Amino acid sequence: MNWTKKFHTPIAVVAIIGLTLIGSTNISLPAKSESGDHWWKGEETDAPGGRTPAGTRRPNDICPNTAIPVTALVPAWEETLDQQQVTQVLGLTTKANPTLWFYIPDLQENIQSVQLFLLDSEGENVITDWIVDIPNEIPESGGIVHQKISFDLETDKQYKWELYVNLDCGPESSTQKDYVYGWVKRIDNAELEDELNSGTDPLNRFQFYFDKRIWHDALTELANLRSNTQDNIEFNQAWDKLLNSLEWDVEEEKYKDFEATIREAPIISRPPD
Repeated sequence: MNWTKKFHTPIAVVAIIGLTLIGSTNISLPAKSESGDHWWKGEETDAPGGRTPAGTRRPNDICPNTAIPVTALVPAWEETLDQQQVTQVLGLTTKANPTLWFYIPDLQENIQSVQLFLLDSEGENVITDWIVDIPNEIPESGGIVHQKISFDLETDKQYKWELYVNLDCGPESSTQKDYVYGWVKRIDNAELEDELNSGTDPLNRFQFYFDKRIWHDALTELANLRSNTQDNIEFNQAWDKLLNSLEWDVEEEKYKDFEATIREAPIISRPPD
């Protein structure tokens, strides 16, 4: 795969995520908090983002359109700030080096590179970037990939991330891109770490992270389980129910079988560290 020159562009889009996981796994994941708010909604924040590409993705349809677009697996909710409706895209972590997860459609013949950028708390200056590991073949249904943030995040500080899928669709076309963006914030949760360090089974670790609304750690915990034990029915059921509970806005729902495709997509990059 040939890598192209890096670029950085501001973007905007609307997306919403909800979450419920209740069933034979004995894991309880309510969709709402006791106050009735979105489960992942924390204190008021400024973290506008987009989980799927905004607007017309490719001018003149030079590159092929896919059934499902590039999608970030991250919480989002609607919030009113300064009398304007804003889609917040923010996931919490306790890790200095969290892992971010994305769905990549089958564009293998056109993908030049997939790049992840980490920006400062103002969302303006690039701190560092990575080439995301993509296998030589992407299934027809697409697949889920991840990138570990090797830069040490400071606690109680938000960082913006932007993912770009750089596309080359022929000698007569310029390089085009699909992109999504959001924010990650590291928090200090000594109570949770004490519980985890006391020893517990993997699904309980996942439950602990969920109960504390720590999205990135919860998702990575469950993805690790699914990657390392593909035939474990309990883990697969938890994964299916987790991703099946995603809620999408009008623009995203126009894609046929959006939720089912992402839910059933295999993890195609190497297991997380």
